[in-house]
Amino acid sequence: MYLRCYIDQEKSGTWYAACIDLCLYAPGDTPQIAKENLEIMIKDYIHDAHTVDKESHDYLMSRKAPLALRLTYYKIAFIYNFFKLLNIGDRKNKNYSSTFQEIIPIC
Repeated sequence: MYLRCYIDQEKSGTWYAACIDLCLYAPGDTPQIAKENLEIMIKDYIHDAHTVDKESHDYLMSRKAPLALRLTYYKIAFIYNFFKLLNIGDRKNKNYSSTFQEIIPIC
């Protein structure tokens, strides 16, 4: 199972990671902490959907994020891939918005 996720920074300076396929959002002081928080949240969410809340499983596993968050994902994906394609920007600096896929094994 592939989940579309991204990392961005709020105007307040707080970083957050969001999963647009499950409508999950996790803040953090750094991009890495936000991503780690989201990864934990995703694993717990999927575990609960498969075990604790089986009657709502289908709804929980197909719960999409609001349009604004989905559009943010695609904007970041476009910009990130555009700069990557042109080899522009310092990607060694980890303080930037980016997208990532969370791969969840389903047993």
